[in-house]
Amino acid sequence: MLAFDLGIPNLLIQRAGAMSAKGDKRSIGAHFATSLVALLLIGLLLFGVVWVSAPTVASLVGVGGLGADGFVPALRIGVAATGMMLLAHGFVGLARGLQDTSLVQGASLVGTIVGFALTTWLLFGGLGLVAIAYGLLARSCFSLLGGLAFVVLCADREAVRSLRPTRDAVADIGKHCPPMFAAGIGYALMNNSMVTIAAVAFRPETAVVLGVTRKAADLVRMVLDMVGHSSYGGFAHLFSQGEREYTRSVYRELQATYFLVA
Repeated sequence: MLAFDLGIPNLLIQRAGAMSAKGDKRSIGAHFATSLVALLLIGLLLFGVVWVSAPTVASLVGVGGLGADGFVPALRIGVAATGMMLLAHGFVGLARGLQDTSLVQGASLVGTIVGFALTTWLLFGGLGLVAIAYGLLARSCFSLLGGLAFVVLCADREAVRSLRPTRDAVADIGKHCPPMFAAGIGYALMNNSMVTIAAVAFRPETAVVLGVTRKAADLVRMVLDMVGHSSYGGFAHLFSQGEREYTRSVYRELQATYFLVA
């Protein structure tokens, strides 16, 4: 479901980094506000679709009876958490674009720990599958609160005063995000569809075992992704300054770092 952010946060990172290099703080505020509105609308649409279709999804993956009684509310709470996380990614995109990520990343870390602890406590309390969804909801809440705190406490004041959607930002998102969305969905289908296929073709229990194993592999990939995520804003800033040879040198350095870590 997170693939439905349409690539908007990544575009925001690059635009904010480039605009920061040019000193165009007003455009940063406009692009950020437009991105938030777009992410909010996507989150609400996604929430409505999954809320209505949750019983059908339960039937599709072979969960029925008492199992469906736990699966359906878990999926509905999970999509609420996902909608909040989509909005939180907008704030993270701004922070990465402005190259000031301590607060949002700290809030995300705290949310991850709190969510994991809450899920563990609820599971041992016998709450079942819905415990995982509540953990995701707690994590999303912390991420969103961290993003709001960043805008209030840390973000550039001129950019904050310019928080209003504009037609230019809408046109920019409309032009670049459809192919980014197609790439994101392709990536999700290629890398994250195994669990769904296992649930449909075999049993839900098989999907759980595969999902846990896959998460271990994803943890390794996340370490590699940190190289790219931490450099998006800074590289966009550097590129916009027009120093071509130095930009090429830094790009080669980033590639070497990625392969060395891999």
